[in-house]
Amino acid sequence: MKGYNHLSIIERENIAKLQVQGLSKREILRRINRSHSTVIRELSRLKEEYSPSKAQAQYISNRKNTGRKSIFQTNPEAKEYAEFKLEYDRWLPDEVANRAKLEGLYTFSTSTLYRGINSGIVNISIIDDLDEAGQVKAIKLLKSENVSGVIIHPLNSEKTKTAINDINGSGIPVIAVDSDVSDIYRARYENNW
Repeated sequence: MKGYNHLSIIERENIAKLQVQGLSKREILRRINRSHSTVIRELSRLKEEYSPSKAQAQYISNRKNTGRKSIFQTNPEAKEYAEFKLEYDRWLPDEVANRAKLEGLYTFSTSTLYRGINSGIVNISIIDDLDEAGQVKAIKLLKSENVSGVIIHPLNSEKTKTAINDINGSGIPVIAVDSDVSDIYRARYENNW
């Protein structure tokens, strides 16, 4: 027996089409070349009328809840420690991970911490040393949250300049710290932060 493969959206669409045509479950499984139990399970997945898009959405949702959970999902104290060190002590992710391990508090890698930040599990509003894409994304996010101001160590790039000018143009003041970028509108430049 070959390994189990999940149904694709195309197979789910075919099941729905064949069901509408009034074919039996056995004929449907023969035509899509799947086992009887797979077709039965798929058709009984949803209580109401079978919908391939709803079945696919349910499959995707279920897949998100599988696999190993991050330490930041299973240990609230580790999450709080990381958030505090990043936001208030302004440590870099590798410093947080290494210090936690050195002190024997928690064991997580820098990569795990970055994944936690990127997925939103670890919530922070300040992080230094973002690359260009990260700065642009952070500026857009802060604009959507209608913050009262932004403090940034800006990169000298066109995309960053555009994002800074955009947020400043919407009435949110921007303070550039430690590096100044020409051709941006900012409330002020602070050299010794």
